[in-house]
Amino acid sequence: MKDAFGTSWKEELFEGKLLEGTVNPGNPAILVISASAIRSLELLRIKKLIDVDALGLSRLSVIVMDMHTDAKCYSLLTLPQVSDEFWDLYKSHFHHLMVQGDLRICLYSPTSCASDKMGAVTHDE
Repeated sequence: MKDAFGTSWKEELFEGKLLEGTVNPGNPAILVISASAIRSLELLRIKKLIDVDALGLSRLSVIVMDMHTDAKCYSLLTLPQVSDEFWDLYKSHFHHLMVQGDLRICLYSPTSCASDKMGAVTHDE
């Protein structure tokens, strides 16, 4: 977060600018897109909120994408229908911000599904 917001990251994220009225509600600095059982619906909801101006992108600097995998090792970007929804959202609302250098995307995952399977060691002692 320090890279995205510079030395003023604490003030930008935690100080009471929203309460003081200097930031319009519904304009987050960070957007977290999390994996869950209803992944595709969440992406559609985010797109709809942006389309009806209920979710503004004027302050958006970082998107954190939860890349945890499910039991079948699918993530937000590898499940076909969910991946299509994300790229549609990206092209329509996030790409121009990325090109301008105003937006960064962080892919968060502590481990990958493949490394979990490869790292499993059994001892027959």
